[in-house]
Amino acid sequence: WQLRHRRVWKFTTNDVARITIRDRGKTREIVRSGPASWQLAPGSQGIIVTFAIEEAAYQLGELTAANWVARGDAERDRYGFKPEGHKVTVELTDGRKLSVEFGGVAPSAIPYATALIDDEPWIFEFPPIVYYKSVLPYLTIPANVP
Repeated sequence: WQLRHRRVWKFTTNDVARITIRDRGKTREIVRSGPASWQLAPGSQGIIVTFAIEEAAYQLGELTAANWVARGDAERDRYGFKPEGHKVTVELTDGRKLSVEFGGVAPSAIPYATALIDDEPWIFEFPPIVYYKSVLPYLTIPANVP
């Protein structure tokens, strides 16, 4: 299984209808209404940096694992996944929902993530450039948000 192709999934930015962010028990929804057109869903708070969100959606659509770590849910605790942890769900225009959940950090400073692949959870090292340049600054909920 460690030799499996590293592609997690593939979709285009135009396929994205909504991004839902869950972080520390809070939720924020961002809705895409067209090219480079993003708004907060009713009830969500925050600031939208339109082109950064557009780039983050693009990067998620091209998601590949930096390294496969484990399969299944048995080792979630070992890799730092928590029930109220950071999770990003991309809802596509065809109704599919693709989620990536973030856990702890590997000794290499690369964050662990998990996603369903062929209906099975796979734990992998998330691409650090995508995480630190797109996910962490734009697809999290800051600690000071109520």
